[in-house]
Amino acid sequence: MTISSKLKSNKKVAERAYLVGLSSFSKHNFIKEELLLNELKELVESAGAKVVGHAIQKRKNPHPSTYIGEGKLLEIINLITILDINLLVINGGLSGTQQMVIEGKTGIKVLDRNAVILDVFATRAKSKEALLQVSLAQNEYLLPRLRGQWTHLERFSGGIGNRGPGETQLETDRRLVSQRISLLRKKIKKIYAHRARLRNNRTKNSLPNVGIIGYTNAGKSSMMQAICKRKPTVANRPFETLDTTTGKVWANKDLYFSITDTVGFFSNLPVELTSAFKATIEEINNADILLHVVDGSSANIGIQIDSVKQTLIDLKLDTIPMITSINKIDLIDQASIDHISNNISKNFTNNIDCIATSTKNDVGIVEVKNAIKYELFGQ
Repeated sequence: MTISSKLKSNKKVAERAYLVGLSSFSKHNFIKEELLLNELKELVESAGAKVVGHAIQKRKNPHPSTYIGEGKLLEIINLITILDINLLVINGGLSGTQQMVIEGKTGIKVLDRNAVILDVFATRAKSKEALLQVSLAQNEYLLPRLRGQWTHLERFSGGIGNRGPGETQLETDRRLVSQRISLLRKKIKKIYAHRARLRNNRTKNSLPNVGIIGYTNAGKSSMMQAICKRKPTVANRPFETLDTTTGKVWANKDLYFSITDTVGFFSNLPVELTSAFKATIEEINNADILLHVVDGSSANIGIQIDSVKQTLIDLKLDTIPMITSINKIDLIDQASIDHISNNISKNFTNNIDCIATSTKNDVGIVEVKNAIKYELFGQ
């Protein structure tokens, strides 16, 4: 049993999703939850569903069995027929029991934020490494939720003969999933070892490296393609790039450097994907410079900058010199560019310079290359 492609389980019936978030009574937290719901909406729609509405409940803590309060859940149940909703997405992490209880009360499919992200990752994965990472994350997500799949057989447990067919099947499933997780980890470990050897070879050859970082869908891959003068092949959607890609750029006829694209950063990444994400980002541990690509047009730019900052701190990459590309300037004005530049300067002590760019219109690319060239070679 897997959780991939849940959002597309029936292509004949359009997925009509309703999103629900939870916020404390703080105005700041409510605004942040609204921004995260907008992000979730983009994820759900990129996975193939249509979002028909959303709600935010102000509540101190999640309800232990239904996550949101009974009153809010009743409101949503009343909306199911009115809006023809067949998918409820919670902007948080649900336990298997919570998911089962909400599905029982609403009569429709329920997913949490983590399941949606995993589904999107599954549709984007192309390389062997990405497929293995996503499969591992899916199985790790599934393992603690297996009991919910066998709740309908619990009548066989308790008293004499409590090891009934339901419990036996549950144990079998747990063993099979655990074995699959172990096998996937071994395969991924071999890939990481191979990648480490390639990275060491670049280091031995004293080849300077630039690591491209940034929030998902900021335009990192487009920036790499512009710098490397490759034909654009990326799409404007979250998590388009799940693999690290390294290219070579000539600074002049004698000097060149490597440049590495990475998976996009993201707020509240599922814990099952965290280790795979960190292992991928570790490709730029020995980078001489970081090229931070920011989506200047994003309404969530504050959250995105905070997420990138915290990730760099967590991975101990926050001391590597950094150049920031304020991208998509064809969609914003000069005042916005200045505001973002000031925000970057305040948040990143390792930032050297901010350069306004538009990969769509080929604006600022030469300036980015010249800044990298100067920092690496002093010319």
